[in-house]
Amino acid sequence: MLLGASCGAFAAPDYYNHVLFDNSITPDSYYYSGGRAVFPSSIQLRDGNLPVENKIFFTPPNALRLEWRSKPGGSWQGEVRNVSIRNRVVDFRGDMLYIRCYAPQAIPASSLPQVQLEDAEHDFTPPIKLDRFTGDMPAGQWVELKLPLNELGTASIHPFVPRRLHSVYFVQGKADDVPHTLIIDEIKVDADNLSSTNNSLTAPQNLRATG
Repeated sequence: MLLGASCGAFAAPDYYNHVLFDNSITPDSYYYSGGRAVFPSSIQLRDGNLPVENKIFFTPPNALRLEWRSKPGGSWQGEVRNVSIRNRVVDFRGDMLYIRCYAPQAIPASSLPQVQLEDAEHDFTPPIKLDRFTGDMPAGQWVELKLPLNELGTASIHPFVPRRLHSVYFVQGKADDVPHTLIIDEIKVDADNLSSTNNSLTAPQNLRATG
């Protein structure tokens, strides 16, 4: 009920056909996530999962914190995967992957992580450089990344099937040996040309409270 109520853009039965992540029930680390690093690169994890960010978020009450340092000779990756529900049929509907990102400190486009997608059959895309879809990440501002699913291709033996999306991986890009932080929120699949204003509820008018 909490997950269904947190996203006003979708009716309850349609929620899991669009949203991969919008908030975490647990306050410290996100259960449906993971990560690893190969020295000398590093990624910040808590109990093996991505940490939950409780102060900066796009959809209340929290988001995910991605902290990394990419060094030559090393690698790292962080995963956000589907919520596992018994008898759930994974059927994402839309041709665009949307990811909300917030950088406390500006990040050059060339230093952003790459993104790799995996479906329920473990077929996957090649790593995708985010500078194809965005410029430099400004400090203190939410940016919506839009990745066209039908243009991502496959890097496995069988075709990657976007409707069966299972995991979004953030992986090492440029080895600039600089610590970076990116707040991740509202990962969803939907139609192209979907603006955030189209899914916003209209603000109530003429409100009055009586004690």
